[in-house]
Amino acid sequence: MEGHCGGNRRRRGGGHPQSDSPSPTGVWLDLPPKRGCLILCGPPAQCRSDAPHRRCRAPPPGISTPINAGRPLPAFFLFNPHPVVPGCARDAGFVSITIMKNIILFWRRRTGIGFSVGGIAIFFWMAVGWTPSIYAAQQETDIMAGTSLAGELVERLLGPPVSVRPLLPPNMCPGHYDVRPGDIAALAACRILILHPWQRDMPNVASAIRAAKLPESRICVIPAPGNWMLPDLRAGAARAAAQALAIVWPDRAASLASVAEAIAADSVAVGAREKARLDECGAGGVKALCNEQQEAFARWAGIDLVGTFGRAEGMSMGRMDALISRARESKAALVIDNLQSGDVKTGEALARGAGAAHVVLTNFPGTEPGAETWEETLHRNVDRILAAIVRWRGGHG
Repeated sequence: MEGHCGGNRRRRGGGHPQSDSPSPTGVWLDLPPKRGCLILCGPPAQCRSDAPHRRCRAPPPGISTPINAGRPLPAFFLFNPHPVVPGCARDAGFVSITIMKNIILFWRRRTGIGFSVGGIAIFFWMAVGWTPSIYAAQQETDIMAGTSLAGELVERLLGPPVSVRPLLPPNMCPGHYDVRPGDIAALAACRILILHPWQRDMPNVASAIRAAKLPESRICVIPAPGNWMLPDLRAGAARAAAQALAIVWPDRAASLASVAEAIAADSVAVGAREKARLDECGAGGVKALCNEQQEAFARWAGIDLVGTFGRAEGMSMGRMDALISRARESKAALVIDNLQSGDVKTGEALARGAGAAHVVLTNFPGTEPGAETWEETLHRNVDRILAAIVRWRGGHG
């Protein structure tokens, strides 16, 4: 095979004849199961499983196509300036040994040079030619974020095939989650860790970083304070994250800035639509008690807060009685709770005492099916506020 998987091809191992007709999206190569694809030049292949044969498609020059789902095809790309697709390197040992043996035998027959000199040359060539490509591809996927909110934003900025793993589960309090050995192992292996400003000095995050021996050079703090669930703050976070990521991937600076502006504009537009829903229902001026972790969001929604409360372990009976009295006097309609605070029984007790509707909101995407993105999570939060207002009005005329 030569060029971009074009030209003449041989049948190997009972494989089917190959198609020589290129298309705008590349050339398909039928390969028998468990055979490797040796491409002398060109961009990385897109591999997938099409029973009974696996197929390997090389896109046209200048197009770098990520791997799709399916069983990975063992593939290496020689003299290829583009990175190897990570999933295709799973059977690296078998493929590299087979290719190396064939090249050394060919070298010996044509030159008469023995295995020692030829082998050293081949090993050196493999090290400098293949390893950077494989490593560069892994750099695109081994990314972690402090929360699902940060991870979702970074995935949007970098685009496919990047998949960001959150260090902390979205349904847990970021400051109270006990980091597990598996989290530390993933942290130690990651290319970069993305953090909110408020996470950098959290004891659990700091201890995980120390345990993973993660150097400062692999920690990226996005300089965007506040709750990114708020549309305007998410817009600012997108721009700040793009600038921070451009330091890590300088060749992507322009595209990151462009995507960030699109995300910022979309965030503002989505926020305006959701705010219009709240205004239409008359949420503005509705009185409520609110968990302090949802205070900023409740104020954005236009709700009039008559008091705030924290986690259950910090609440005394005297404090609860005072909040209930204040809610009754002001005729509060809602008690807004925070999912990540853990115990919602405190909010339920406040709602019962005040005769208000209890509603639980989330600050992070991914806490339930159908709410994996920022937009879906914002919409779901607004849905819950509106439903609680309707429920309270139904019981109070």
